[in-house]
Amino acid sequence: MTTNQSKIEKLIAELCPNGVEFKELGEVCDFKYGKGNTIPKTGGKYPVYGCNGIVGTHHEFNNEDSPIIGHIGTAGIVVWGKGKNFVTHNGTMCKPKDKTLFSKYVYYNLLILNLQNLIKGAQPFLSYGTLKALKIPIPPLPVQQEIVKILDSFTELEAELEAELEARKKQYEHYRDKLLTFKELKK
Repeated sequence: MTTNQSKIEKLIAELCPNGVEFKELGEVCDFKYGKGNTIPKTGGKYPVYGCNGIVGTHHEFNNEDSPIIGHIGTAGIVVWGKGKNFVTHNGTMCKPKDKTLFSKYVYYNLLILNLQNLIKGAQPFLSYGTLKALKIPIPPLPVQQEIVKILDSFTELEAELEAELEARKKQYEHYRDKLLTFKELKK
């Protein structure tokens, strides 16, 4: 058993020994579409999020540190809007209604809900109603924070491993090409 697991187990035993309440997202979060039907072309210091990640920069922001859900087009993709950012109309901002819910905890829950399976219509679309009806567990805030701390650590490790794997792949290709390149024998 790792230290992190035992810490979470201790927190759960202490703070919610009888289990955790599940609530609909609409009870605990507010949803708001981003702004503008086109990607801002003015540039700036704030990242611009569309329906599936960063698509540019802008001089103003309309969101800060919250999950962003693609609701039209590439609907169902969830990204973390780190820091101040600008969300276009293709994204839905998801904000906890009060301080008893940690925003990044909501993000990690949204990732496992397979939102792409809930898309409706010929034009892929994910409605507020669909999002609001989804249920997530709501443990006490210290449990949420510890879960996020662990998952953030794994996310960071995953990024480091992906970078290392890419570097090794390039190294392998270099040596493969070098080792399998020969001068032709002159006759």
